[in-house]
Formats: sequence, structure tokens, C-alpha cells
Amino acid sequence: MKLTMLKNSLTSNLSLKVVSCILGCWFWFLLSGSHPVSITTEIPVYFYGSLENKQLEAPQHISIDLQCTRSQAYTLDTQKLAAHVNADRLTAGVNNLLITREHIFLPPGVTLLHCKPAFIPITVS
Repeated sequence: MKLTMLKNSLTSNLSLKVVSCILGCWFWFLLSGSHPVSITTEIPVYFYGSLENKQLEAPQHISIDLQCTRSQAYTLDTQKLAAHVNADRLTAGVNNLLITREHIFLPPGVTLLHCKPAFIPITVS
């Protein structure tokens, strides 16, 4: 008797249950796209400006932590990210440069959380 009641409760209104399941999955997919996620990636350090008669010693790569929505994380091409440093602003000797969002061209909605190392030592000779 209990088995037939269980079978009837599972099979009655089957179309309503299927539609409810589809709507639940659709809402979950829709809302999870706006959930913030963190991404850690390694990016190269590029120098621009006048490099004539200057020899630079600096780390070739730095590690950055980014925060964005899940949908932005799917479309973000981390291979195109880089830290851009103006060599004209560097003086002879050791320069400790703080890497900020202005050095990394990020799309709108993507936030720079951390940079490791935060200060990169650049030796100009």
C-alpha cells in the first residue's frame, strides 16, 4: 500500500514537476553568472617608452589576483593581460614600482585584488 502511494505521488503531476525542475535549473544558471569569482594568473611585465642606452633588470612575470563575475571570467582572455611600465619615468639605479590597475589594462567590471610582488624592483643602468 505504501509503495503504491509513493508511486502515485511521484508520477502524478509529472509535467508540473518537469517544468519546475527546468525552471529551477534555468534560474540557477542565470543567477550563478553574476556570482563574483576570483582568478589568479601570471602576467608578463612589458616596458614602453625610450629604452635607448638603458639596460633594465626586472622580473619577467608577476602574479595577479582578479575578481569579476562568472560570465566575465569565461570571456576574459588572460593570455592578453600584461603589466605595462613607462621606461621614461624610471631613474638610474633601483626603482621600486608599485603595480596598480593603471599598469594593467583590465576590462570594465574586472577588479585587481592583489599583485605579487606588489612592488617590483627595476634596476636601470
